[in-house]
Amino acid sequence: MRLACLYALLDQSAIVRRVHLNAALELWRFCEDSARFIFGDALGNPLADAIVRALRQTSEGMTRTQIRDLFGRNRNAREIERALRILAEQGVAYPRHKQTEGRPTERWFAAVPATTKTTETTEVSRAEATNCSSVVNVVDHETRWGGYASDSDWADV
Repeated sequence: MRLACLYALLDQSAIVRRVHLNAALELWRFCEDSARFIFGDALGNPLADAIVRALRQTSEGMTRTQIRDLFGRNRNAREIERALRILAEQGVAYPRHKQTEGRPTERWFAAVPATTKTTETTEVSRAEATNCSSVVNVVDHETRWGGYASDSDWADV
């Protein structure tokens, strides 16, 4: 909403309109896409990044013992647990448990990334696009934002 307010101020508008929200949303999406392009799949945790690289190399997955051995037994269980939790929370890896005669085994696998990205786009009239000079590619997210009937439904800044 703060970005949308800035777009409204740049347009010298006292009202935040849908075009300002769309422009802010597109700027945010551009920033996310840029970060993904620059940093790739990096998670910000070097241990988690190393584990996921190793998991992607094998289709059989890895046990915690194999993961520990990956680092020459130089990482403690708490550090490995934290990295595995990050991988699971981000949906990059997942565990499978298998009951054995002794203790159950836990094997970690790399998640298969999605192969397609869907986007919803809509045409915007030239007059609507020129209301905000910074709009590059406006995407209509009316359903996400509650489907407001008109620009006048937005409150004053």
